[in-house]
Amino acid sequence: MHDGVHGPAGDVLEEIVQRGPSEFPAFVARLPAAPQAYRVSVLVGGLLLGPEVEAVCREVVRSRESKEKLAFMLGLGEIGHPETEGYFARILRETGPAEVMVAGVRSLGRIRGRKGLPLVIQALGHASLFAAACEALAAYGSQDAVTALLPRADELPALAALATLAAPEAREAFLGALDREPPRPAEGAKGLGGLGDPALGPQVAALLGSKDEATARAAFEAYAALGAPQGADPLLEVASAGLQPWMVAALEGVARPEVERFLVAAVTPARPKGFWRRLLWWSRDAPALEPRLAYRALREARDPEALAGLAARLEAESDPASLRELLACRALATDPRRAVALRALWKGDDLLKAYVAARVLLEEPAATFLAEALDLLGRPGFLELDRASGLADAERLLDVYAKDNNPFLLFGGFLDSGFVDLAGVEKAAAERLRTWVFPEAPFPGERFGTLEDGDLGAFLEALASAQPAAKEGVKRLWSLLADLRDGGEPLLDLFLCATGAHRGGLQRALARGIPLSLGTYLRERDDRSLPELDSVMAHLPMGGPLSGGLRKVFENARRALMAECRDITLILEGSPRGDMVLVERL
Repeated sequence: MHDGVHGPAGDVLEEIVQRGPSEFPAFVARLPAAPQAYRVSVLVGGLLLGPEVEAVCREVVRSRESKEKLAFMLGLGEIGHPETEGYFARILRETGPAEVMVAGVRSLGRIRGRKGLPLVIQALGHASLFAAACEALAAYGSQDAVTALLPRADELPALAALATLAAPEAREAFLGALDREPPRPAEGAKGLGGLGDPALGPQVAALLGSKDEATARAAFEAYAALGAPQGADPLLEVASAGLQPWMVAALEGVARPEVERFLVAAVTPARPKGFWRRLLWWSRDAPALEPRLAYRALREARDPEALAGLAARLEAESDPASLRELLACRALATDPRRAVALRALWKGDDLLKAYVAARVLLEEPAATFLAEALDLLGRPGFLELDRASGLADAERLLDVYAKDNNPFLLFGGFLDSGFVDLAGVEKAAAERLRTWVFPEAPFPGERFGTLEDGDLGAFLEALASAQPAAKEGVKRLWSLLADLRDGGEPLLDLFLCATGAHRGGLQRALARGIPLSLGTYLRERDDRSLPELDSVMAHLPMGGPLSGGLRKVFENARRALMAECRDITLILEGSPRGDMVLVERL
């Protein structure tokens, strides 16, 4: 395998952009056996090369057969690119090399095109293609696929495909597989778990203690998927003996207090008593379980004891990705400790943590937060200017930073940080490449020159200009990051906060969120809140691109409060006339 396949994501991405469209097929050819970081780099790199790469790829598709073309088509088929459907269909009709036909069947399953389905079904009749055809039909997921697989349900590849499809028609086949030799019971349990019938709980639970690891895991996941109909104790007994990340994901669907308490305890283990035992506890390796996995499984937690444990974690958790998951727990919204933790994160120096906190604080804004947010919007985005004297040349400082920081390497480090969902980025980038949707490469001041962007355009332009050989690619990178989302947040905002050099991501989130947040703030408030609103408006930026638009938003809010009058009584002869009379409109 080529050394570059295992290189850092940023290095691979930079190499793809610098080598240009003509070399892109060679990178694609290494996709089938490459790790995720390489796949993401290639997909993003292809998008950054722009429309010219489409012409290069189409030229290879139309070229004569060669080892290079075959490797490229196999790589393109790895992402399910429709350009390969006709190619692999021809190979299957003409009976090409066995390994190529197997790869072709799998690729047709990823493409899921109508033309390829009959060929995949036909491949079920060839012993060498049977397993690949079953896998491809599971990817198709249609009723035609189920119908084709059912007559072969006694064979392991077909049984596994039907289990993936959770086909109700295969219920008896799944039950029958439970009494067979491994690995059939694992596939049977998986299929039963997908059927969603709680009555199947006892049959699945009986396999939890299986000596076969695959069977025990499938039974665990299936019993959890069925909602643990006979109680959660069998699952917790297994999990207590050695909790694994996949177990946490399975337990997410079991809404029981004992499960919630168990998951909280998994990330907050009790310290043992005794000096020597505590010493051993402190010196042990970090637990394999990532807290964010448990937090994700606890988003809908309701048990008071579990919620108390999660609230205690708010101030102890230092990882931004874990904090993001923890703050997503709905029931913590009213806990006063969450408010304390959010204030600490918002006021801290870590931009990524401040961003995570701000996104939550915008939902239920306090006057103090709105005032501080306006103060932040009035400050320069580039943090280096905070430390510079008033006589410093801002443009010069920006140029120095840009020359010392490669945007491709910054982006690669961002991907490797674990904060973003790599699988989600890969899926989004692959979909764009499959349909040849390339990001534009405008001057950053044009794309990022709106009121909500502040001075971000100049910062991104400086980073692009410092890479003359790949300037257009860097500009496309900014547009792509602005288009893609992670958990609903633009990747560009998260990237900027993660690099810690520019407040642009945080400022963009605040500028977009404050108008809606202000509407929430005004809800059920009246003219008695005018002094508080006026104190917030005193923090409006005096100048800069953000000042005009924000001032108009707040002035409209002030007029709305003045129209909601609740503080006037009509007085006759020195005393209130009956009950207090409220004047709804002045």
